[in-house]
Amino acid sequence: MTVPTHPTSRFVFCVCQFGMENICKREILALHPFLAFAFSRPGFLTFKVQAGVDLPETFELKTTFARTSGWSLGRIDKAELGSVATELIPRIEQTKATCVHVWQRDSAMPGDNGFEPGISPRAQSVATELFNLVALQAGQGRTTTGIDIAFPTGDSRRPMIRVNQIAEHAERVFDVVLVEPDSWWLGWHTAHSVPRRWPGGVPIADLSKPVISRAYWKMAEALAWSRFQTDPGQWCVELGAAPGGACQYLLERGLHVIAVDPAELDERLKHEPNLVHLGCRSREVRRARLKQARWLFADLNVAPTYTLDTVGDLISSPKIMLHGMLLTLKLMSLELAQNIPEFVARVSSWGYSGIHVRQLAFNRREVCLMAVMEESD
Repeated sequence: MTVPTHPTSRFVFCVCQFGMENICKREILALHPFLAFAFSRPGFLTFKVQAGVDLPETFELKTTFARTSGWSLGRIDKAELGSVATELIPRIEQTKATCVHVWQRDSAMPGDNGFEPGISPRAQSVATELFNLVALQAGQGRTTTGIDIAFPTGDSRRPMIRVNQIAEHAERVFDVVLVEPDSWWLGWHTAHSVPRRWPGGVPIADLSKPVISRAYWKMAEALAWSRFQTDPGQWCVELGAAPGGACQYLLERGLHVIAVDPAELDERLKHEPNLVHLGCRSREVRRARLKQARWLFADLNVAPTYTLDTVGDLISSPKIMLHGMLLTLKLMSLELAQNIPEFVARVSSWGYSGIHVRQLAFNRREVCLMAVMEESD
């Protein structure tokens, strides 16, 4: 294919969780009726913009299940890295991108057989090899720093291009997506939202770090996405805390944690001075024990309505004054996805605003709901 002379396109791409393509497609077509489905692979979708519809360059899919999205420039099917690099250089220049994200669609659901989303070894290798070649063309010599690759474009008036790093707000990003082993889909987007600043909509994380459970990564992503302004020393409550992965992250962030779960916490948390473990069910907690909490996090392995019933009952007490909450809502059946507007309406009825729902990259069959309390005049 040939890239258009203007970087806009008649096609949009998005990436979602492996196995969630049908729900993601259904949601996108309902919210954006000017799009028509075009192409699908597990975790990757494209749509065509219908004739006569003009969209701004900054257009972004507003959906729960799309991790990130952008303008599709089609694909190239080549195994030789040098040939791919040769084609990439003019396309990056034409889009005026200053950041490049090289990533691979998911090969499994997060948590299955050790799989976690992120920059796969294959994508990292491709990024290194591709941009070593590009850097050589720019006269910068060979780079060996893995994903922290940068090279100038040859035009001193333009900033350096950074590869697989977090994009700046509103920065233009060029996407190179490994959809099949030798099938590369190209595109670009502007990074106006937090997830669109991350390669493939996945936060950059050192997954080799020893953590208590993968709830650590879920909490880290949820707080990065929500941009909650938590301060060290503030109290928070976590419902469904065992074995303690999320607690581990919250403690590292400097928060004081009230962990609620009848199950035992990991031994590594037993002597944490800033953690209080209430060994009971969430509905059995005495409200007075939570009066210091300013944030509430819940990850209960129950139906969404049960989680909302539990949280609603807790916050109905005048003793509890929460500023914000992050609730993990389990999709026991994928059909529950159609009830998300009802979940949002219920949380809104509690006086919360800034309500957003997203399937995090480290979520499984669940979504994360964030909400912040409205400030009174």
